[in-house]
Amino acid sequence: VTYDPTADDHYYLGYRLDPSRAFDLDRSHDLVGTDRGAIVLGARRRIDDTVSAYAENNYDLFGRRRSLAQTYGVVYTPDALWTLDAGFEAGIIRDDTIDPATGLQRPDFRRYSGSLALGYNNEEEGINARIRGEGRFESGDDGSRDRNTYLFAAGMSWKTSEDWRLLANVDAVVSKADAGAFHDGDYVEASIGYAYRPVDNNRLNALFKYTFL
Repeated sequence: VTYDPTADDHYYLGYRLDPSRAFDLDRSHDLVGTDRGAIVLGARRRIDDTVSAYAENNYDLFGRRRSLAQTYGVVYTPDALWTLDAGFEAGIIRDDTIDPATGLQRPDFRRYSGSLALGYNNEEEGINARIRGEGRFESGDDGSRDRNTYLFAAGMSWKTSEDWRLLANVDAVVSKADAGAFHDGDYVEASIGYAYRPVDNNRLNALFKYTFL
């Protein structure tokens, strides 16, 4: 449900239920309890021609791992080419499941994160690029769920000619936990490719791409 009282104000209320998130391949994160989805409430307001702000509340009723998070951000668009987006999120995850290793209830933990994104879109030159960084910091009641996670994403599309486009993308995550190296995780996926899309013959499309995972 959305409500736009003026051209500068936007309010929305939503309910989200993902039918596939209760299970994974190794069944290590199977849903405990009933998944009641998530309730999302947010607002966006344009302050002037270059600055807009947004806020969102997300109440996730994922089985017995319920979470409540608030997100706040500011988007700065100095001109038609550049966009700067800065955001902050704070929330708490309440978990009443039992740790099979210890037989004790898993502790609740809090999460704080900050993000900064930069976008560039030049239609005349055929260049569309973006870069985003985020840091997430989690702390539990007993220190067993303390974790720092750093995320980086970047992508570019460059129309080198009417028929050819250069594509590049990278996603990286580095996660460090106080519980030991077993709980750490690093993930990197990068790709570069060249796409052939002739404007005078839409029956033929080709993509040459290399991916590092």
